[in-house]
This record gives sequence, C-alpha cells and structure tokens, in this order.
Amino acid sequence: QQQQQRNRKAMVLAPQQAPQCQEHDRRQKQRESNNCWASALPTDPLAEAFIGSIPGTDSIAANDSEEAGDVFADNFGHMQVQERKQAAQTAAWAAVAVLPCPPQRAEFIIHRLPATDQVAVLFSQLVKGTCLPHRRGPSSKDLCPAPQLQIHQVDIVANPCLARLYHSRADELETHRNNGCSTIPELARLKLPSPGTSYGRWPRRDLNEHLLFHGASGSAIEDICRNGFDPRRGGESSGRLFGLATYLAANASKSDIYTDTPDNRLPKHDVRRLIIARALLGESHRAVAPTRSATRPPDGSNGQPLDSVWADVRARGGAVDHLEVMVYDRAQIYPEAIISYSHSQIVLVLCAGGAQADSRCLRW
Repeated sequence: QQQQQRNRKAMVLAPQQAPQCQEHDRRQKQRESNNCWASALPTDPLAEAFIGSIPGTDSIAANDSEEAGDVFADNFGHMQVQERKQAAQTAAWAAVAVLPCPPQRAEFIIHRLPATDQVAVLFSQLVKGTCLPHRRGPSSKDLCPAPQLQIHQVDIVANPCLARLYHSRADELETHRNNGCSTIPELARLKLPSPGTSYGRWPRRDLNEHLLFHGASGSAIEDICRNGFDPRRGGESSGRLFGLATYLAANASKSDIYTDTPDNRLPKHDVRRLIIARALLGESHRAVAPTRSATRPPDGSNGQPLDSVWADVRARGGAVDHLEVMVYDRAQIYPEAIISYSHSQIVLVLCAGGAQADSRCLRW
C-alpha cells in the first residue's frame, strides 16, 4: 500500500516537474551548442544577453543571473567589507574580460542590468571615477571643476554581427602580433585583464584590450550600437586633430562634452548617454603632435602599419589636455554598454578673479 501511495504521488508530481527538467535540458543543450558561450563566465552579462536574445530563451538570462548572484553572495559573505568590495571589483573585471562569441541564432538586443549587478557597479564607478576638470573653452585657461555625475542605468549591448567582426579582427591581430603588444602604462587602469585564453580556444597574446569612453548625441548612440563605429565620420563635430578615426577618451568627463552639439544643447540636468567601448589597441603609437591628414596609424619599425594611436597629454610633452585614443578600423571597437546619467549639481567655474557661477559651464 505504501508503494502504491508513492507511485500515485509520483504520477501527480511528474507533470509539474517535467517542464523544469525540460527547461534544464534545453538550457544545457544551448550552452553546449556553442563552445565559446559554454566557456564564458556565468556572471558575464553580455553572454546572458546573447542567450536572452535567442527566441524562446528569455528566462535563461534571468535564472542564471539569480543563481550567479546567490553563488557570489555565498562565496564572499564571510569577508570583511573592504575585502568584499575588492573581490566584487575583481570578479566584475573578470566577467567582462572576454567578449563572448554569440550563439548562431542570437539577435541584436539591449539588456538592462540591475543597479546592484557587479558589472553595472563597475561601469558606474569607471564613469564617475574618471571625471576631471576641463577647459571652459578651446582657448580658455579657466577650468570647469570635474562634473558630479549621477548614474541612472547601465545597458549591455548584445550585437552578434559586431561581436563576430571584433572576434575576426582579434584573430588577425594575434597572427600579426606573435609576441604580444607593448603595454600602455597611462591606460593601465582601463585595461581588461587577460583570461589566459583567446575566447576559449588557445593561449592568448596580449592585444591591449581596454575599456574607453565615447560620447555622442542620443540618435548617434543608437546608430553606433546597432551598426558599429564608423571611423570615416570621426571628428565631424569637433575637428580631426588626429585624422579620420574613431575618437575614444580615457576620461568620461571628456566624452560628456560631446553628448550634445552646439546646435542642440541639452538642459543642464537632462539625462545624457555615453558608450563604454571595448577597444583592441594592439601595438599602439604615442602621438605628441597633431596629424590631421592621417587615415591610418603610422608604420612601425618593421614597415607595417601599427594598430592604433593614443595622444599623450601636454604635461608629458603631448598635444592634448586629456589622453585620447584613435582607432582607424571599425572592427577593433565594440560598443560594450550604454551609460545613462545626468549632472547632479551646479558647479562653479574657477576664474582668475575667484570662483563664480557661470551658465556656460553648467553642462560640465
């Protein structure tokens, strides 16, 4: 009789458990169908976004995110506050270290991260922590104080076409740079850690992958995330000091300047957007003087073109106030995330005669 009761109970529970088993099997098969995705870290929000963009798999990303959050909390719950913060930051850098290869059926999608997500926290810290004072005008000696930014949301961009283009260029650079690439100490804080493998396939060389900033108007942001960066349009709104290239900044406050245009100024406290871009800098050239006619990086010692250019600051003998990077190949840049933010307070302009409020600097 007890066995019969157990059998009847199993028959009642079976229909309820079957969908869960089927969902588990479906999720496992999808992970195994793509080696690069299977090797991606479970906390990688872009990998989750790629999987979430496959028709019929919207629930997978959410479930995986919750599981990863539980594991993260369990692993680091015993640590002290500072140790936990450091561990969280390290884990966040590791989560974005590799651009995952999108599954075959992945579609374009913009995936919003929870404010408490470790990658969202990292990107927010990068934006707020890289803000510096800027000149009030191109020829002005007066400085606007560093802006105080309030982050509203972080969106991960999952664009399979651009991701595959980036992977292809990375493979090409690895072939050409057999011994790796020279590091750029001035960009060390924005350099992505090397996970030791090239997208899960073989031992990986250092290709100087960095996270950098790019500011543009709202419509341009959407176009970039869907169609990629176009170096041919670089400098349209601000001149081409280093030629036809995509211009990226090491300071979010520099990119903030380009979030509106002289013909379309945004209200001082309006929500703005900038892009955190993943860039393959490869072997990069240090520029200390303008090269307005450039259409590619200069040649290296072997007579072959280098892979990118970075402009050093005036304090080190360069030509710009704040370090910037020029990339001449659209395949070397991937729009990683969109940061929506606003200026949290009115700032003062530091003038020779003292500090005073200046409406021309409210946007900074």
